Amino acid sequence: MPWSEKWSDFSASISGLQTGSELQRVLAERRARPLPSAPPLDALEGGGLRRGSLIELCGPRSSGRFALVLSALAAATRAGEAAALIDTGDHLDPRGAAEAGVELARLLWTRPRTLPEALVCARAALDAGFALVVLDLGERAQERVPSASWLRLARAAEAAQAVLLLVSARPTAGSAAESLVEAERARSLWDLDGPPLLRGLSARLILRKRRGGSVGGNVPLSLPI
Repeated sequence: MPWSEKWSDFSASISGLQTGSELQRVLAERRARPLPSAPPLDALEGGGLRRGSLIELCGPRSSGRFALVLSALAAATRAGEAAALIDTGDHLDPRGAAEAGVELARLLWTRPRTLPEALVCARAALDAGFALVVLDLGERAQERVPSASWLRLARAAEAAQAVLLLVSARPTAGSAAESLVEAERARSLWDLDGPPLLRGLSARLILRKRRGGSVGGNVPLSLPI
């Protein structure tokens, strides 16, 4: 069942609740479900992103990192969840995001000027109850962040039962990350039947780390041109 239909079912299910304990039960059941994100990420993560975790997505430029971010934001907001994008590289184009399916009314977009400001914004969004918080470091992964900062953010995500999706050029969060997914640099796909024509880009997502689970799984990733 599509996540939009599941959200409609959830809205219908709470409309007839009579007591606070019944509402708490329904909310607990909802939080137990994985958070929908980009289909390739969902495939590696077993059907969605586990709530209460820090998940790291890394890869070089032209690997499809931000396309995956848009897909994850679109899936979460279409499911009725509130999402936050901490955009240190100022990558988001609101019109393009809306065309990609992101429901902008459910998206908080912040553009911090420094990495310390970005960490504060991520913590504030987690504490405020956003179900998905995307911290896109862009090329700032080269700036060193104490491991204790990532551990505090991971604990905040766990306490809020939210997903913190950390996006960067290289692995950054270390042991604080529950899983690490790497995006390979995209390769050009050419149509050689006649004059060479670029017909698309292809990359691959590889599960490099999963706490307490198997690694090495990979899925293909097609990128628009």
